Amino acid sequence: MEKDEMLISDNFGKMLKSLRKKKGLSLEQVASRANLSASYLHRLEKGTRKSPGFTKIIKLAEALKVEPSVLVGVELNSSKSALSISELFFNHTVEHNEEVLDGSTKALLVELIETVLLLKFERDSLDSDLQQLFEIVIDLKKEEQK
Repeated sequence: MEKDEMLISDNFGKMLKSLRKKKGLSLEQVASRANLSASYLHRLEKGTRKSPGFTKIIKLAEALKVEPSVLVGVELNSSKSALSISELFFNHTVEHNEEVLDGSTKALLVELIETVLLLKFERDSLDSDLQQLFEIVIDLKKEEQK
């Protein structure tokens, strides 16, 4: 297996889950739209089932209303100028301190960035906002220690 094939396989489930949540869809909704089982999608997202075949990728892309290349991390259109945070992390090799980040670490970093961008940090919500960030950072540090 070549390096690029491994990255697609390892990150496919993380990208699928990220896109599904971003669209506000449940596993059951995506499964129904793609004519697949929710348990199959759950296994894909958890990484216990590796990347599906081309036909299923097309079905999932249609269900999520994205290009198939977004799910598999292959840039087919070189004129595309903007990437989502998920695409940036999951479709590329990311290094920190000369170590390649795994899918779980990438997922936590995406969650952290998206949370920071969404939180309002106003007086009445500051405690809960900081608590939410703190919990993600703790999970990230635990993942780093594995």
